[in-house]
Amino acid sequence: MRREINVEIDESEASENAAAVAKKAQKESAGYEALSMLLKAAIVAGIIILININYPTIVILSALPLQLSTLFTQPFLVDFVVVFAVLTLYDLLVERKGLLYGELIGGLAAGVVLATGSYSLFQTSLPQVFALSLMLFIAFLISFLLGIAVKRYAVLKLVLMAFIFFLAIELFLNHISGGFGSNGILPSNFSITRQNIPQNTIINYTLSLINQDRNQYGLPNVTLSPETSGQQHSDSMLQYGYFSHWDPFGMKPYMRYTLVGGNGAVTENVAYVYYSLGIDPEKAIKQMEYNMMYNDSKCCNNGHRDNIINPEHNQVSIGVAYSGTTIYLTEDFINHYITWTGSTPNYDNGVMFLQGNLAPGFGIYSVEVVYDKPQVPMSVAQLDNTSDYSYGSAIAGVVSNPRYYYPNLTTITANEYSVNSNSFTISFDMSKLVQSHGAGEYTVQVWLTDPRTNANFVASTYTVFINSNGQEYTPGSV
Repeated sequence: MRREINVEIDESEASENAAAVAKKAQKESAGYEALSMLLKAAIVAGIIILININYPTIVILSALPLQLSTLFTQPFLVDFVVVFAVLTLYDLLVERKGLLYGELIGGLAAGVVLATGSYSLFQTSLPQVFALSLMLFIAFLISFLLGIAVKRYAVLKLVLMAFIFFLAIELFLNHISGGFGSNGILPSNFSITRQNIPQNTIINYTLSLINQDRNQYGLPNVTLSPETSGQQHSDSMLQYGYFSHWDPFGMKPYMRYTLVGGNGAVTENVAYVYYSLGIDPEKAIKQMEYNMMYNDSKCCNNGHRDNIINPEHNQVSIGVAYSGTTIYLTEDFINHYITWTGSTPNYDNGVMFLQGNLAPGFGIYSVEVVYDKPQVPMSVAQLDNTSDYSYGSAIAGVVSNPRYYYPNLTTITANEYSVNSNSFTISFDMSKLVQSHGAGEYTVQVWLTDPRTNANFVASTYTVFINSNGQEYTPGSV
């Protein structure tokens, strides 16, 4: 009898021991899973830093349109896909093989990358480190609970985990960097090392890169233009979150150039870079300039490169605007060969008046008028899908004598057409053109002949804005 009782007691103890072992194993498994998830959080953060320090998403006009109006931007998806792919390999090669030491080493390495990246790339304050840690912890809890719910679906679990961690870090960084501002200046409570660069230093650095590229082709330097068209457009793109030569008011570069007081002729380059983890302006500008010079054929048929090395350009208006994650660059190259006198160019009661002095050796080739339909406001989506631009339709040419004419264009005989050595005075009536075409933008082009190349080129443009009443007006915004 005692023997049977002892057997029953032994079996009960064995059962209790087995339950305790199972409970302990379950706790260890949960702890292991928690440790694994926390390590993956560090790995995600480290990967994001590495991606954006070494392999930023570079986009030049017409290559990959930026859709800042939605969360799932092209750069966002690029980063996320890379993070997901790395985590998938990690899960397959490390976690499933039970290589705890491998996870510890990987987690330690990721932690080192995260820590050094945070302190070298960012001047991170303790409250910001705490906020990031708290956000990662909350993301970990959510991901852990979802992981339990979908534990039978490993791929879905990985997707949810990678997305939550990645989104948490992205949202945190966008928050502390101030998001997209109107002037590209970071808030005072957050700054990026090497980003505290005076604007004139950034502009001069960009100018030096442009002139280095021009010098390689034996071309003279361009100088900074006093007009602010470049900066105005970069600020606009940053403020409204679009990427285009056009702007939200439906205006092209040469129209905006007139509105800021420009009286030469402008052709424009624009580019931008998106980083998930902050901007190093000089590094970003160098990469954008390089891509416009040497990686431009597929994107834009070398249009950016040809603009940089155009021999007629002698000035440039540079604009740089950036938030914590995105930087926009505008290069408005300008032909400036006319010194205008008085208040010219000037449009008054239908009459256009031009008077000035030409650079030595240059001569007037022609004066023409091009027409654009009235400007119409454009949405961000429309702007992102409207890449290139061109002058409007040529509708008229100006002659000094009625015996001359322009084939296929309306010929206007000038009221005065005087060219004396390098000085000139030209006035002509545009009222019949306005009556014929109605409201819209009328751009007067002055073409010159370059004595160095014997090429004819547009040296000056002046846009007149006409409303539905046939009267000149000035748009309220640029």
